[in-house]
Amino acid sequence: MRHNTDKREKESPDSWLLTYSDMITLMLAFFVILLAVSKIDPIKLEMVSQSMNTAMDKSMKEQVTIEQLVNDVEEFIRKEELEDIMEVNITPRGVAVSAKGKVFFSSGSAGLLSSGLVILEQMKNMILETPYNIAVEGHTDNVPISASLQQYYPSNWELSSARSSSLVRYFIRQGIPAERLRAMGYAETQPVASNDTEEGRVRNRRVTVVFLVF
Repeated sequence: MRHNTDKREKESPDSWLLTYSDMITLMLAFFVILLAVSKIDPIKLEMVSQSMNTAMDKSMKEQVTIEQLVNDVEEFIRKEELEDIMEVNITPRGVAVSAKGKVFFSSGSAGLLSSGLVILEQMKNMILETPYNIAVEGHTDNVPISASLQQYYPSNWELSSARSSSLVRYFIRQGIPAERLRAMGYAETQPVASNDTEEGRVRNRRVTVVFLVF
């Protein structure tokens, strides 16, 4: 009985640390091996990086409020004395900036005129400064396409769509991502004035850039 007591007395009270140390060493080796055999997916890493950059960029751009956007457009219209051909409104979808079609296009044409480039340049800057997607809408009056132009535009649907597409292509060339843009043609289906007068038809022949806020 004395022999067993002497044996316990000779054992170090810290001997359990050896087992604990061995376990920690094994765990460390295990995780080192896991790290060594793991493989970072470069595609996923790039996706995460892009998402973070987009989120940060959007956070900065969202500082441009709706009120500020409307004020900027109105200030530009006053500065360039464009009250007779441009207007801005808040709609259920967002901020709509409309310009009479003659500013951008000749009659029966979807080719951009140089007279509209100042407006388009300003619109491009406003689009780049906001996070909103953009709908470019083409509208016409109810006058049918003349016979001489029907080979290019069989109806007002094709003409209005071609005009909105021309603006979208311009914005893309100016560096606006295509995924933020959409082109729509409404022909004569959404008039803002009566088509019974020339003045009303002029108002109806328009292009609208809508900042899709809502």
